[in-house]
Amino acid sequence: MGLIEKLINWWTLEWLDLVNDEDLHNLFLEGKNYYLKKEKKLKYKIDNNGISEIQEYDRSFFGFDHDFSIVFKSFDKKTSEKIMNIILNSPFNLMDLLNNKFSQSLNDEFLENGIHLIPKSINDLTFNGYNGKKYSIETMSMFYFFSLKINEDPLLLFKVRNIDLSIIFNEYNSINGIKNLTTTISNYNAQNDDNLKINGSKNRNKKNIMKNERKNKEIFENTLNLIDFNQIPYSKDRIDILLESKPVFFKLDFKNLFLRKLISLSRFKNNIESNDKSKFDLNVFTNDSDVESTYKDKTTKNILFYNKWGKNNNFSKTRIKVDKNYNLKSINEFSHDYKTHHMFFNFFHEVPWWIIRKYDYKIQYIYVIYQFTLNLLEKIAICPELLENNGKYLIRWIPALFVKEVKNIFEKLAESCPNDLVLFDDKLISSQEQIKIIISFFIKDIMTNTILETRSNPSFNNIYSLFFSSKLTEISNEEVNQIEKWIFNLSSLKNKHEIFLSVSDGDHDDFNIDLQFINDHSDDNNSHDSVDDDFSPIKEKIGNLDKEYKFRIFSDLYLLESYFHNIKELIDKNKRINLTNEEFADFYLNTIPLLEYLNFNIKLPKNLKNVIKPKLVINMMAKHQSLNKESLLNLENLVDFDWKVAIADKELSLREFKKLVKKSSMFVKIDNKNYVIDSISSDKISNRIKNIPNKIKHNHLLQTVLTSKYMDNEVEIDKNILNVLDEIKNYKDITIPENLNGVLRPYQYRGFSWLVQNISIGFGSILADDMGLGKTLQVLTSILHFKNNGFLKDKKILIIVPTAILFNWQKEIEHFTPTLSFNIFHSQNKTINPDVDIIITSYGMVRANFDSFNNVDWFMIVVDEAQNIKNPNTKQTKIIKQLNSDCKIALTGTPVENCLTDYWSIFDFVNNGYLDGLKNFKQNYVNFIEKDRDYQTLEKFKKITSPFILRRLKTDKSIINDLPDKIVTECLCPLNKEQTALYQDVIDKTLENLETSSGIERKGLVFKLINSLKQICNHPSHFTKSDSFSIEESGKMEMLVDILENTEENNEKIIIFTQFVQMGNIIVELLKNNFKTDVMFYHGSLNRKVRDQIINDFQNDENKRILIISLKAGGTGLNLTAANHVVHFDLWWNPAVENQATDRVFRIGQKDNVFVYRFITNGTFEEKINQMLSNKRELAEMTVGTDEKFVTEMSNTELQELLNLKV
Repeated sequence: MGLIEKLINWWTLEWLDLVNDEDLHNLFLEGKNYYLKKEKKLKYKIDNNGISEIQEYDRSFFGFDHDFSIVFKSFDKKTSEKIMNIILNSPFNLMDLLNNKFSQSLNDEFLENGIHLIPKSINDLTFNGYNGKKYSIETMSMFYFFSLKINEDPLLLFKVRNIDLSIIFNEYNSINGIKNLTTTISNYNAQNDDNLKINGSKNRNKKNIMKNERKNKEIFENTLNLIDFNQIPYSKDRIDILLESKPVFFKLDFKNLFLRKLISLSRFKNNIESNDKSKFDLNVFTNDSDVESTYKDKTTKNILFYNKWGKNNNFSKTRIKVDKNYNLKSINEFSHDYKTHHMFFNFFHEVPWWIIRKYDYKIQYIYVIYQFTLNLLEKIAICPELLENNGKYLIRWIPALFVKEVKNIFEKLAESCPNDLVLFDDKLISSQEQIKIIISFFIKDIMTNTILETRSNPSFNNIYSLFFSSKLTEISNEEVNQIEKWIFNLSSLKNKHEIFLSVSDGDHDDFNIDLQFINDHSDDNNSHDSVDDDFSPIKEKIGNLDKEYKFRIFSDLYLLESYFHNIKELIDKNKRINLTNEEFADFYLNTIPLLEYLNFNIKLPKNLKNVIKPKLVINMMAKHQSLNKESLLNLENLVDFDWKVAIADKELSLREFKKLVKKSSMFVKIDNKNYVIDSISSDKISNRIKNIPNKIKHNHLLQTVLTSKYMDNEVEIDKNILNVLDEIKNYKDITIPENLNGVLRPYQYRGFSWLVQNISIGFGSILADDMGLGKTLQVLTSILHFKNNGFLKDKKILIIVPTAILFNWQKEIEHFTPTLSFNIFHSQNKTINPDVDIIITSYGMVRANFDSFNNVDWFMIVVDEAQNIKNPNTKQTKIIKQLNSDCKIALTGTPVENCLTDYWSIFDFVNNGYLDGLKNFKQNYVNFIEKDRDYQTLEKFKKITSPFILRRLKTDKSIINDLPDKIVTECLCPLNKEQTALYQDVIDKTLENLETSSGIERKGLVFKLINSLKQICNHPSHFTKSDSFSIEESGKMEMLVDILENTEENNEKIIIFTQFVQMGNIIVELLKNNFKTDVMFYHGSLNRKVRDQIINDFQNDENKRILIISLKAGGTGLNLTAANHVVHFDLWWNPAVENQATDRVFRIGQKDNVFVYRFITNGTFEEKINQMLSNKRELAEMTVGTDEKFVTEMSNTELQELLNLKV
């Protein structure tokens, strides 16, 4: 049937059924083809009588005695009134028609009353043609034309029967019509209040104004204690549900585009916070402490802000003026350069939040609105509002007030809004409108200048501009109505608290559902208990309401019916909804959550409040009463476990559960209590029952005890086992050895007690305290404890450390635990003395002399700087894991240096097999935590590992409160002309070679490229290998000299870290010549004696103030607290390594604030890589870094984007 196949509405098909007669149908096809051929020439009209042809000339001149037309029989007055009553009697009929829909159920009601809106037969129509011919190609062309029109607009079926629906529609459209811009904003009755007159009014009472402002400020400060922006829920899914897909006013899928833009906007807040890691705190307004001094490390940002905006102006007379076309007209107190909304936005975007309290109350208030806006964007809790102004239309973005949490915050902020903060067309407006205007301007700026690109496609430019530019736009009346209907649900949700579903028990195993509402004008509008339990038709309750309020209720009911179709029968037929057990189970699981999500309230009887999903649980019981901590190593022999299925507080055996599921529906009754069994959950449990293991592995048993879960199933654990677990978590204090030559800090004492307990039980331990917190002292105190208790008579201690810190351990033992005897296995002394307590050796010595160490049965093995065994596949790691001992301890400040497998490797050394093999560990933890950022898996991981790892940070003042601050500054260094030319030349040549390379060859070229660019950024001579160099040739060297001039003037010491020995030599020469002072260089080519002398001189000789260190040689193990300045000349791409280096200075014993300077070459790949690393959010404060490998995986285009200079 050609185009007819696309006409799918039921009423169109019924209309076409009128010509199903074989002879008539053929004529209809001819009429259809006639219409399609001459569509542009034919002019038909539809009026109250039917369809007719528009006459452009007198047909009688050509001998035609009749016009072409199809005439419908008009309904008499009585029938017309009956039709109106049927429509008005049902909110759904009315709302359907208002939304241009004609429901089958409405037509059924017409038929039940003998009304055939669609003619029963073709004979009920009058066809007029020429020469008295009834049916013709021309009239059938009209018939086809009418089918096209009614498919788009079913209301024409009423029009041709002379049924005037405009009376009803005009009445309700006036309630729900497009809001006028001026009327909406200016509808405020406070304009006549003398206390609120704007500047220039003779009657303005300044005393009252000041009194009002003081009162508002007091309310503002109190309100801030009640506001939590974190409570705003992520609302994208809610908006998605409420909007129809592919609205007709847009050629493409506008809903998809709309949501993608909102998602793009939601990233804005995160982008801000990634650049400034200190997060805004509402307490800044109510905290009496000096917040600015707390953030003194942010002084650079403060200075930049003050330089631009001034330091002395507190903007006390700020007032925003918006003209009648919704443009920002002016802002008092801002100079003429800042009148545009973009500069207004920039002020609040740039102002450091920790200084905001210095400004006037109005600025503080706007800043809170700005933060509210950022959180609304992040949670996608904004919605469009369509406003009309002189024939043009504006969409402004306002808070999604249908979200309860958003509405609560909005209303609280409105209570403290300054009275005349925003003027619209020089008039006072309500506090709610003031807030909406400020928010809409903030969003407008973010949309147009920060996030959203401009669309150039002319086919949808107007609509796109309307939604995403916040400008007055011309669109057609048809588009206006379509847009308003599309966004209607977002605005109609404001009143959902008035309507709810009330569920009650039926007479049998069924349930009744009633629809009830609370009049929001009543005193008890917030109490569900005020509603009558007895059923009475809702139409009787709303019958006497005014039209506007009734329409709001109808709108809610119409939305409710979209998701719960049964409600229509309840409203239209005054019939209670009755659901069987199975029907109610589906309603409970699937419909109720959705309705609550849309802010409809559900009232359930008490017995249904216990409705839950079944869970598979394990009862774990101790076989004996006398369990102790040591029992945890042998759990499999000491506990029994029994599988059950828990439904609320009732536990069923597996057999009982199988029987119940087999005979019952989704909704079951146990002990006179009702439960819903979700079929998916039930199937999962049934499948799990088939695969339940008969025995649980030892390591999984211990993990089960720690998490109370096994394979995601809850575990009920015997009290005796829990008591043992409490003993582990709350370890007892251990007496400090009297022969310890030193005093433990409180946190060190806790670490010592923890180590002793774990060693006593047989657990391995990872002591992962921050660098400089005294891990060595805690271990030595533990060893001393065990020696004093006779544990070292037959077995000894092996300590494995990097070569660079072998003698650090010697000095620590000699100082703190002189009664411990030791021997250093190294160099010429390669014997294991059986008469000493401790053997100290290096990783390299263990590799080279494995048999010697493996033949000893050690009491304890300690590995320091345990990141040396982070790679499970290296020979060194495998050899060290093979060594036997009663217990093992790993010391590291960075348990996770690059990825979670680092942690597994170290953990597998101290507690072999506890986390399963590496393959299972990756499947169970790494993929979920590193890739998916699954916090549930992370929490489980932390629980099962927490007894075996202890980590404290220097920045935690509860751990150590006498350590000074660390102030980190990122120094952007420019490239000079020679560096710029070299940089671009290397990129161009290498990228050209990359085009023809692949595999290992390509990776090698990329590594070489990155290394070359690093060298160029350091100094041109570093790359060219030239023997002639100067400070002026390198932006980094010029920056370094500036810093050194300051440190030299103050006689302060500085350490300069570099990855490259060659660059270190260049720095030495340049600094020696410039400052005429001794510059020391610590690197791996020096022998141990020379290196030790350098460190000793730097720490103790006040004339030795400049030390350059090769990062790999001196990044760990050294104590360099004599310095209080650290320069990272070239950045390591692993933040953990960089932090380790910094902590050579920032550690216990440091008395001064430590200043860290990170050199980054401006506009180069260094800046882009630094941004990528700083943006990376790590889980649970693990330092999961990266290295240069990821760059080799980039495409040529991505490489070019990364490496190209930024102008």
